Amino acid sequence: MKKSQYSMEFMIFFAIMFILFSVWLVVYANLNQDAYERRDTKAIVDVGKAIRSNLFAASKARTGYHSNNLIIPSKAGSADYDVFMQNENGSYVFYLRSDGQDYVFNIPFTIGKLAKGQNTLWNVCGVVAINEHPPISDENCKVRFAECSDFLDNDGDGLIDEEDGGCWTDYDGPPYYEWEKDSEYVDDPPPSPPPPFVPGVDDVFNYYILCRNAEATGTCGLLGGFSFPNGFTLTEDHCKDNTNENYCGP
Repeated sequence: MKKSQYSMEFMIFFAIMFILFSVWLVVYANLNQDAYERRDTKAIVDVGKAIRSNLFAASKARTGYHSNNLIIPSKAGSADYDVFMQNENGSYVFYLRSDGQDYVFNIPFTIGKLAKGQNTLWNVCGVVAINEHPPISDENCKVRFAECSDFLDNDGDGLIDEEDGGCWTDYDGPPYYEWEKDSEYVDDPPPSPPPPFVPGVDDVFNYYILCRNAEATGTCGLLGGFSFPNGFTLTEDHCKDNTNENYCGP
């Protein structure tokens, strides 16, 4: 009887200890999870504050100021996040979104797009511009980007900025991207009404895209066999970037 009683008491004691240990594990796991979430939240907020500080500093700088010092990390601590900007009713904000939660930060009047990695900031007439290329302004100090560097499809052909043939030189020599050009149209000024975009017309877009496609598919050696309707023949010499280096290769 005593052995049986001892066995029963041991089992009850073991069961109680197991329950207590399980409860402790759950509490410990929750505490750990809360600690990780607090750490990630702090990291995201710190990233947002650093971005905001850079934008406000740029807004207080002189006209013509530019800086490449704003580098947005790919992660905040161990947390993944995305960067967004918006302007509603004249209120400029950016927000960092992580796991469905938005962290919103007010910023000065700003044009352009924030992106992970290196961001170039400009100040023109007190307006902060985010872009690799500087913005332009008129006599009234209205600030904007040129059409060939404004992140928009201005001529409605499905191509934006560097992808658009209207932002590249004509057939006088190797093509190069003209970011300062203020029209994406191949014909400048654009015809009125503008014609629909037709793939295959003899403009710069075609051979720029063909060079890029040939580079991606390893078919640069076949470029010499492609001729445009105006008699222009595409060669590897036309597949050069702004530094005159052949990006299509031999």
